[in-house]
Amino acid sequence: MRWGSDAASSNVAASPDPEYISPLRLRVDLGNAFSAGLYRLAVMSQPSDGATDLGQSLSTGLLDGVTCSPPPTAGNGVAKTEIIHCSVRWRTQGGDRRHTDYRIRMYGDGCFDASAQPSLPPHIDPTIEVTQNIR
Repeated sequence: MRWGSDAASSNVAASPDPEYISPLRLRVDLGNAFSAGLYRLAVMSQPSDGATDLGQSLSTGLLDGVTCSPPPTAGNGVAKTEIIHCSVRWRTQGGDRRHTDYRIRMYGDGCFDASAQPSLPPHIDPTIEVTQNIR
């Protein structure tokens, strides 16, 4: 059977309702991505002479927690995009409390994307000398 043939596409059942990522999975995934971003920021913030040793231990900020507005509910059977807001609480390397707010787009296929409000300015990564955006 060929890809894209009528017989093949008729075997795929359409989901009756959107399947959004669970609230717990969203908080875990967002927290993990934020922690990874703190590490990338620490790498890009070090002096260029120390950036050549990528295996070294770096001091980063610390994630305190993630909270989100109520998730969307399954509705009319149409996969659509839902917008919710999440807040990530964290501490800087010096122990100062901070928070970053995110606008989350949740898709009916279980995926999501997040954009910080406001986003951080671009940083120059000294390991590869390229400007990168931290999200």
